[in-house]
Amino acid sequence: LSIFTGIFYILFQFFVFPFVYVNPTPFKKTNPLCQKYSFLGLIYHILIFTLSTLVIVLKVYLGNMTKYICILSGICMMFLTTKLLKTQPYYNKYINYIRAGTWTMISGMSIVNFIFLIVGKRKPIFGIFFFIMGVCSFVIGVVICRLSFKHHVQGIYKRLKEKKIFDKKLFNL
Repeated sequence: LSIFTGIFYILFQFFVFPFVYVNPTPFKKTNPLCQKYSFLGLIYHILIFTLSTLVIVLKVYLGNMTKYICILSGICMMFLTTKLLKTQPYYNKYINYIRAGTWTMISGMSIVNFIFLIVGKRKPIFGIFFFIMGVCSFVIGVVICRLSFKHHVQGIYKRLKEKKIFDKKLFNL
């Protein structure tokens, strides 16, 4: 069953998802899904495809190793979140906020899952802690993305102001 699931996932990943997740034209910035030219979407799909393939292969050949995939997914989501915070790929800032919050939430929940593996699974407090960590991680991701966005905007205005001052001095305006 997992082999068939893997085959269908590969077919969807290469033949259906590229048409679903097509970037709209960047000339129409009123479209909220419009994004700058960056490879973040491609990196995301490659990492998700690799993780999904790894889960399927580990389930088939090494059943006990699938519980450690949370560590790898957490690392991948942390990497993607840092890339997102640096590039801010979407013109709509709220989409960037939600995406950063979601990816940070996945990273935080994978940390909790890793703690479950170390301490033990049979503790009832971990289910509550898992939910609380997810919500807190989401809020932290949104706040960090907002701060990063403000930092980017302030940097743009600072460079623009310096350019105007330089132009005034150069052209004696």
